[in-house]
Amino acid sequence: GPLNGPYLTRCMPVTYMSAKDIKRTVSEMKKAGSDKLQTQSPSTVSSLLLPLLILFRIFNALIIRTTFVPDEYWQSIEVAHRWAFGYGALTWEWWNSTAIRSPLHPLMFAGLYKLLAAVGFDSRLAIIYLPRLLHGILAAVADYNLYGLTNLISDPTTAKWTLIAQCTNWFTAFCGPRSLANNLEWALTTAAFNFYPWSSFIPLKKRSTCCFILLVCVCSILRPTAAVIWAPICVFHLLCEFSASTSRLFRTFGLYVAIAIPCLLISIISDRIAFGRWTLHQLNFLRFNILANGANFYGIEPWHWYFTNGLPTMLFTSAPFCVVGFIIDFT
Repeated sequence: GPLNGPYLTRCMPVTYMSAKDIKRTVSEMKKAGSDKLQTQSPSTVSSLLLPLLILFRIFNALIIRTTFVPDEYWQSIEVAHRWAFGYGALTWEWWNSTAIRSPLHPLMFAGLYKLLAAVGFDSRLAIIYLPRLLHGILAAVADYNLYGLTNLISDPTTAKWTLIAQCTNWFTAFCGPRSLANNLEWALTTAAFNFYPWSSFIPLKKRSTCCFILLVCVCSILRPTAAVIWAPICVFHLLCEFSASTSRLFRTFGLYVAIAIPCLLISIISDRIAFGRWTLHQLNFLRFNILANGANFYGIEPWHWYFTNGLPTMLFTSAPFCVVGFIIDFT
C-alpha cells in the first residue's frame, strides 16, 4: 500500500522518519511477514514427527491394562465381532427397531476382522489388540494435526509446548487409544480444524476447504452431536465468504452441498445394511435423546460440571499451568 496509508500513520512515528527510513521499515515488515508465513507453513513440520507419534501412541495402546466405559466394547468391537463372525451380543442401541448409532465405526473393525479371518490371523490377541492399535494411530494423527494447527495460527515454540502438553496429558494417554467413537470424532475434529480455511479472516497460507468440509461431514455423520460444534463454525465460514464476495459464498456453499450429499447417502446405505431397513440413525438419535428425553436416563449433570469436574479431571497436573497461562494471556 501507499507509504502514507492509515496503518503506518497510526502505528509508526512517520513525522520523525525520512522517506528512506520508511521504505526500509516497510521492506523489513514485508520480509518479517513472509518469514512468519514460511515459519508457520505445515511443510516445516518434521517428516519424522508423525511416525514418532504413531510409535508413541502404539506403545501407549499396548500398555493399557484397564477399562474405562462400557461403550469401548459394546458400541464398537462387540458389534463388529457380531457382524464379522456371526455371533456376539448387541445392546438395544443396535436393535433394528432402535437404530440410534452410526454403523460406520464398528464397520471399520468388522472389515479388519474379516480380513484377518481371510488370511488366517484371526487369533484372540489379534481381535483384542487390532482395534486398540488402530485407535492408537488415530490418536497420533490427532496429536500431529494439533501440532500443525498450533504451528499455523501461533508459532513453532507454542506448537512444541502444545504437543508436549498433549503427549504428557494423563487422560489422553488413558482414553485416546480406546475403541470409542468419541476418539474417532476427536481425531476428525482436530484434523478438520487444521484444514479450516483460516485465510478467510486471518492472513495465513490458504487451507484446503474441500478437506475441511469432508472431515466435518464425516464427523457429523459419525456422531450427530458433533453438529452442535460444527454448525456455528460452518455458518461463520460462510459469512466470511459472503463478506469477501457473493460469488465466493455461492461457490463455497456449493462445495458444502456437493460433499454433504454423498456423505449422507453413504450414511443411509450403511444404515440400511446394518439395520436391515431404510432408516436414518441421526433422526432416531434426535428423536430418542432430545424429543423423548432418553438421555436423561443416564444422568443429568449440573451446569458447572465441565468447569468443576470435567476439565480439572482431564487436566490434572496441568491445571495450575493452564490457569497461569490464561492469566498471562488475558493480562
